[in-house]
Order: sequence, then C-alpha cells, then structure tokens
Amino acid sequence: MLLVLLTNGIKLTSAILLFLNTLFLLAVCYLLIKANRQAAHLFDASGITRGDGRHFAWNEFQGVVTRIDINLRTRRKYVWRIELAFASGEKAWIIPNRIKNSEEVFNFVAALPRAYLKDKT
Repeated sequence: MLLVLLTNGIKLTSAILLFLNTLFLLAVCYLLIKANRQAAHLFDASGITRGDGRHFAWNEFQGVVTRIDINLRTRRKYVWRIELAFASGEKAWIIPNRIKNSEEVFNFVAALPRAYLKDKT
C-alpha cells in the first residue's frame, strides 16, 4: 500500500486506502494477540495455565463449550475452538488447528470431570 501511495502521490483516495489497510492490519493483530493470551498453554495436575500467564485450578472448573463453525466453501462444520470455563467467569481456549498433539488434547478434554458439551453455531 505504501508503494501505491508513493507511485500515485499523496491523494485523498490513496490515503484513505492506506488508513483502512492499516486499521485492518491492527484488527487482525489484536485478534491474534487475544487468541494467544486466551489459549491454554500448559495442562498439569493442578490446573491450566493460559498464554497470559494466569493459572486456573481444576477445582474451579465449570465445563466445556465447543464452538462450531461452518466452512463457507464446503459447507462442512468443524470445531473452531474449545472453551474451558472456570468459576471466575474466565475461559481458556483450545484452538484445534494451533496444536500439534490434538488427539491427546481431545482425549484429555473428553475425560474432564464434570464436563458438559454444548454445541453452539
């Protein structure tokens, strides 16, 4: 976009496009940072540690919410993210396409105590 701005000169339409592109880039960066902070990074016997460093104990665990989305091209449903809800109202996310040991994590989530599954589209 900077190249377009430099080649066309500083015009109102070029400046508006540059501003909108920058705004879009900032929104995407914000969403990526938020997802990284909300994502569960460490599971252990005492609880879960999220990407922002907060630790949630298993005795505060409320349940599992599975978020489902639809692929627009194929019209197939897929798991977008799994949210582990805790008593404080906080959630830790498991994002399936961002983990390497997904089968192990899914088996662990399926065996969680007092877990309930709720599909929401």
